[in-house]
Amino acid sequence: MSPRLSLALTLMALLAGCAVGPDYQRPTLALPQQWAEATDGNTWQPAAPGDRYPRGEWWRIFKDETLDRLEQQALIGNFTLKAALARVEQARALLGISSSARSPTLDLSERSTRTLTSSNRPGTGNGAVTSTLQNDHVLGLGLSYEADLFGRIQRDVEASSAGLEQSQADLENARLILTADVASAYFALRSQEADIDLLQQTADLQERSLALVRSRYALGAVSGLDLAQQELLLGNTRSQWQLALRQQAQQRHALATLLGIDAARVELKKSALPTTLPDIPLALPGVLLQRRPDIASAERAVAAANAQIGVASSAWFPGLRISASNGLESKNWGALLDAPSNTWSLGLAFSQILFDGGRTRSRVAQAEAGHQLATANYRQTVLKALQEVEDALASRRTLAAAALESNRAASGAEKAANITASRYRLGAATALEHLVTEQNALNARRQVLQLEGQQWANAVLLIRALGGGWGE
Repeated sequence: MSPRLSLALTLMALLAGCAVGPDYQRPTLALPQQWAEATDGNTWQPAAPGDRYPRGEWWRIFKDETLDRLEQQALIGNFTLKAALARVEQARALLGISSSARSPTLDLSERSTRTLTSSNRPGTGNGAVTSTLQNDHVLGLGLSYEADLFGRIQRDVEASSAGLEQSQADLENARLILTADVASAYFALRSQEADIDLLQQTADLQERSLALVRSRYALGAVSGLDLAQQELLLGNTRSQWQLALRQQAQQRHALATLLGIDAARVELKKSALPTTLPDIPLALPGVLLQRRPDIASAERAVAAANAQIGVASSAWFPGLRISASNGLESKNWGALLDAPSNTWSLGLAFSQILFDGGRTRSRVAQAEAGHQLATANYRQTVLKALQEVEDALASRRTLAAAALESNRAASGAEKAANITASRYRLGAATALEHLVTEQNALNARRQVLQLEGQQWANAVLLIRALGGGWGE
């Protein structure tokens, strides 16, 4: 490389300037000191962002091997997650494109021409104009560089970098949503299986009751109204059973979609819900800024929008492009490498917009409005996250109280059924009374199972609202 070209490269490397536009400041937030729905006295503590860390295999807290298998299958096969990963790769490539503007472009070219000039072209002086035939061979190395005097490229790189971080946070959020949806679908299926079994048992009891009522109706011991009411009760139970089967099938289809397979390939043996809800560590409100990937994504969107203000503002300032070339030119191939064939050039191109009809001003205004929009979305995302945690905590408390009362009711119904069964064996109660108390006990048990299913679903919602796993 010639000394002149080396000098040009050195000068280009030394050119640098300050970046126009505002430097990024994270939007301030007033977070609560504790959860309104929590009773453990937790207080607020400052939290530094650490949102891009994986959320961990939080579902293992449920200690269910089938759920563990389904979660791993979903993480491998889910197409929404694959699409989020592809968006990360797109953002990484875009960052590479933006960063490449910091480097000069270097190109190698070769041009060979054979030219016949016209003898009828205008001449100069008194000499005769003749036609000439000549060759021209040019071998050159060219360099071009845009000096980032006012930081347009720097701000563009900042925007692309924030965009990459945002897409990474979106990927983590997609993973968190996916694993939570799989757990919710799994627990819903388990709850529906138990509900279907109880509905079947209830229908069997009601069929036996209907047979007794029909016999007594034939003997004139009961009215037609009693018979119609028992038929209605059985019909309603059978209808509920069919609806439960439909919900179970739809839930299985939804689970298959989450796993990235068709419904026929879902392998799920019949089983009951786990017996005990796990203890879920309750993060402090400030920790949501660390843990929630959707909050991280919204915050990175603010950073990208802030950088775009600088990109738009840079149009107010002049631009400088440096070009340099070094090469060889000769009419004969044989003399191309001779010293007299050497040729070089070094140039500067300066440009400054003097009038653009308000285009730059409008672009800056658009970028500033985009920053305001992203900031509002970020704050709304944080408030929504706080609401989701508070809702889940309130549901956890009220569902636990309702489950306690429901268990008491079920215990009472079971005792009544046992007493009536004893009286029936002694002849002190009728068969119909015995069947009615057994049906009441099954109905109470169904209420218990439904509340248990809601508690498991709410446990998943709480973990998701808190941002996934803990202790990473």
